[in-house]
Order: sequence, then structure tokens, then C-alpha cells
Amino acid sequence: MAFQSNTFALLGDKELIAKLSALEKTVGAKIMTRSVAPGARIVARAAKALAPGSLKQTIRVRVKKNKIGQVYGRIYSSRKYVNKDGEKPGYYAHLIEKGHVIRRVKDGPVVGKAGPHPFMRPAIDTNRQAALSAVRDRARSELEKEARAL
Repeated sequence: MAFQSNTFALLGDKELIAKLSALEKTVGAKIMTRSVAPGARIVARAAKALAPGSLKQTIRVRVKKNKIGQVYGRIYSSRKYVNKDGEKPGYYAHLIEKGHVIRRVKDGPVVGKAGPHPFMRPAIDTNRQAALSAVRDRARSELEKEARAL
């Protein structure tokens, strides 16, 4: 089963990016690690508002750094959450987001279709600017804090 992740990049604001590049890599990564979370939380709140039923409780945010040092916010549906009926809605979040076909048996004939109920993509699309502003503002304040510490 493939995992799907939606990410966005902080592009533009050349002055801020130049200042971050001038600092040591560890300081820049520390600043960005602290800065990405507020923007990711904005998108996660919107996704929770749009998600149906108990799927709302599965939406989580995690800030990660990839192998080449880029920091990103991962907004995902946790597969650990169990609702009151004993179901794990995180396992079928992608099916709700994109829609799917219904079969009675594996590889059997298609007996119906469940239409898509997107919640993650609209949350990203409608809150992109607010999230980027939150990241940018937090990065500036963290940069000033680090500069004062030097």
C-alpha cells in the first residue's frame, strides 16, 4: 500500500533564505525545524475541520528533516488511533480522500463506487498562504533570537 504525503515548500523571500544560508547549517536547520510546525498546524486544523467522522482524530503533524537537510512538515493520518467501534480510520483515509471502487471479494467484479470526499487537498489549497506566512514570521523571529544569542 502506498503512502501519500502532501508537502509545500517555502519559496520566494530571497532575503530570508539568504540570511538562513549564511548561518551555520545546524543553526539554520534548528530555526527551520521550529518554524515549520506553526504553518503545518494551520493546515492540519483545516483538514480536521473538513475530515468526516472519526477521521478527524487521526490527523497529526510531524516536522522532519530529509537526508539532504531540508526541513518539512508532514501532515498525515495516524494509523494508531482506534475509535470507539474498534476501527482504525487512518488505514482508509486515502480511500476517503480519493474515492474507490467496491468489490464483494478480492479481485472480484466491481459492484459500486464510493466517490471522493477530499479533506487534505482542500485544506492545503485554501490555507497555503496563511501557512507560509506563519512559517515566514516564525523563521524571522527565530532568526532574530539566534542573532541576539551570537
